[in-house]
Amino acid sequence: MPLFSTFVFEVIGGKLAATKYNGFASLSNSPITYMGLVLAAAETRFGAARDAAHRIGRGVLGILVFAAVDRLWRVKPQAIAGAAA
Repeated sequence: MPLFSTFVFEVIGGKLAATKYNGFASLSNSPITYMGLVLAAAETRFGAARDAAHRIGRGVLGILVFAAVDRLWRVKPQAIAGAAA
């Protein structure tokens, strides 16, 4: 089972599962729509050549954000355990 479906079924529980799942699935389409709008605006504004650089920059920014969140996620449990001791 895909990771998204596993997460959603764990969160929504048993009541109204089909309705809640469809709500989460529709929300998961929002980033896809937003990214399409960003790509179209970048190509219109910068042209095809600079659009490639724009895509690379967004990819690097995404990796940096992921790394920062990962670092914070790993530090937080240790800080909680230290505060409890």
